[in-house]
Amino acid sequence: MRVNIKKIIALLSIYAVGTLSLSASTVYLTEDLKLSEADVQSGIVLEKKDAVSSLKGFRKVDSTEIYATKNLSLKIADVKDSKIVKVSKKGDIEEVVLSLNIKEDKLSEDYYDAWEEREEIFLEKCSQCHASPEIGSHTMLEWEGLYLSMKGFAQPTPEEEIAILRYLKTFAKDGIIKEEE
Repeated sequence: MRVNIKKIIALLSIYAVGTLSLSASTVYLTEDLKLSEADVQSGIVLEKKDAVSSLKGFRKVDSTEIYATKNLSLKIADVKDSKIVKVSKKGDIEEVVLSLNIKEDKLSEDYYDAWEEREEIFLEKCSQCHASPEIGSHTMLEWEGLYLSMKGFAQPTPEEEIAILRYLKTFAKDGIIKEEE
């Protein structure tokens, strides 16, 4: 089952610092990477301009964990050094931009390349007892509760559980990728 993207919401719109160039493109990381700058999780949205990919996210002040959203619900990276550019600070949450050098073969312009495996796990485990739900109808927090109430029936491995929750949170009502309606 393939989901079409209507739009990528601004919570994780990735940009080069300043105004976006017309030559920049949105790409998706197709596998987890351990880079010198950070450990980055697959499926994240990046802005690619020339050889540099930029990752925008949020963190608690001085934390090394980067999240896709301000509510710090969807972790996307662990930073190893100081290549973060602080964009703004509100309370104890900072908006940050991380510039990464990622090889072309690890990026795709089609989000499905990055999410296909997680979608298959979700469909296999979460449609045994009922039809597959419309993911965009619940928030990340609602999905956490719903998933916890049903995971006993699905009996996922710990790795499958992580994959399912990342998939649900990514495509949730307040997630980083929106389904076409």
